[in-house]
Amino acid sequence: MNPADPTGAPGSRRGLILVLAGISSLGPFAIDLYLPALPEMAQSLGATDALMQQTITAFLAGIAVGALLLAPLSDAIGRRPVLIGTVLLFVVASVLCAIASSAEQLIFFRVLQAIGGGAAGAITRAVVRDQVSGNAAARMLSVLLLVMSIAPLIAPSLGGLILAAWGWEANFLALAAIGTVVVLAVATQLPETLRPEQAQPFRLYSVLRGYAEILGSRRAMAFSLASALAGAAMFSYIAATPFIYIEFYGVDPQLFGLFFGANVAGAMLLNWLNARFVMRVGYQRMLMLAAAGLVVLGVVLLFNTVTGFGGLWGVAAAVFFIVGLAHLMGSNGLTGMMESFGHRAGSATATFAASRLGAGAVATVLIGVLNDGKPWPLGVVVMACAVGAAVATVVALRDKR
Repeated sequence: MNPADPTGAPGSRRGLILVLAGISSLGPFAIDLYLPALPEMAQSLGATDALMQQTITAFLAGIAVGALLLAPLSDAIGRRPVLIGTVLLFVVASVLCAIASSAEQLIFFRVLQAIGGGAAGAITRAVVRDQVSGNAAARMLSVLLLVMSIAPLIAPSLGGLILAAWGWEANFLALAAIGTVVVLAVATQLPETLRPEQAQPFRLYSVLRGYAEILGSRRAMAFSLASALAGAAMFSYIAATPFIYIEFYGVDPQLFGLFFGANVAGAMLLNWLNARFVMRVGYQRMLMLAAAGLVVLGVVLLFNTVTGFGGLWGVAAAVFFIVGLAHLMGSNGLTGMMESFGHRAGSATATFAASRLGAGAVATVLIGVLNDGKPWPLGVVVMACAVGAAVATVVALRDKR
């Protein structure tokens, strides 16, 4: 593959997906690797559980900021140099997290870590849009998500092993090592996919005008909001379950990774199904089916967490499908949003990432505020997110402009 021919041969396309999956995996690794360590970190840093949950909130907010500030730069100077710079920021910030001496310091360094990882993750979606659009883009994004799902599949279990052997600080040093490998892969394997004629000038006025154009599109923003709220349901689970599973239900921290891995396997299955059928069914219909399923499962989870029906397994079963549907809505919602904004792929993916992670940050704050040591806040927040995602999906699909 070369910059003049960014579509590339099938072998080159597979190699590109692997590199993009590695970049996109930085965020999931940074969120999931240290989840088993959260209770121990709270004790070590003298912080409350609610304050430690804010390290997740801070990371989600940082991803949104990084995407909005730095992804448009890739529309001007190219995807490759911005990716290298943002991943290097992720590496440095990961080392700083490992030496943090207080929860407040850790939260600050997590924001820096997320700015680098968030911008890099958003730019990978722009790389996809440089090559394909429509149902083909939805298919490629699903394949990308399928490959990158390996990270959250193994991260909690790996994090538990690292925690047991070397302590929570080693989790962040491991993130720095992973980031270093990704930087080398980008520098040696990733070609430039932005064609010269696609470049947009990086001036403040131009960037703000691009964001205004995207934000002014009701259809594009409805697609983005549908995916954002579905993602918020997933992030609610990420913030709540370390404490619900480990402290409320008594799950061993090293076994927590098995529950987490099962959910990731479900997400991989739905991404595979989406990649297989989206060309036949269409991304819009797949999005509607996922939104309807999310509402049904939101009702089930709310009932289980409020009444205690099914105990641990009742909660875990509902969460299994909710996580998968959140992934499916992510790839198809992004496809819908970018249909009208392929010429501003960096800004469009940044807006998408910011809305998705911003909604996730709000959801995790709500989880922390409502947290009383019981599972019901998870059910309430997920149900609200599911209803909002369904309404946004209907608006997006009815608006044909």
